[in-house]
Amino acid sequence: MEKAFELQPWITLRGNTTSTIDIVQPRNLWADAYDCENALIGVQILKASSCTLYLETGIKEEGPWSVVSSWGATASTNVMLDIYDTPTLQRFIRWRISKGAADWEACFKLNVRLK
Repeated sequence: MEKAFELQPWITLRGNTTSTIDIVQPRNLWADAYDCENALIGVQILKASSCTLYLETGIKEEGPWSVVSSWGATASTNVMLDIYDTPTLQRFIRWRISKGAADWEACFKLNVRLK
């Protein structure tokens, strides 16, 4: 069965480097790709400064997590990712932000279609 939805509606996150902890998408917003063969993911980034946005997939909620793709220090981008089968596509799909050494900001949106 095919299903399409927003993995992350437009969001803007910003801060400074007083914390070195990565920001991870809340669990209730992860995509569950159970029993799916592939995922088509639309990535729209308006801004990613002094940070890196990672798209990750994992077999269990607690990990381990594998990076599917990443984007950093970009002004604007619009990308479509086509993820097929294991080991690339695992059960869960989420985003994570790793912050740089300065004030940082990220503005992005993710759409997903699971088959």
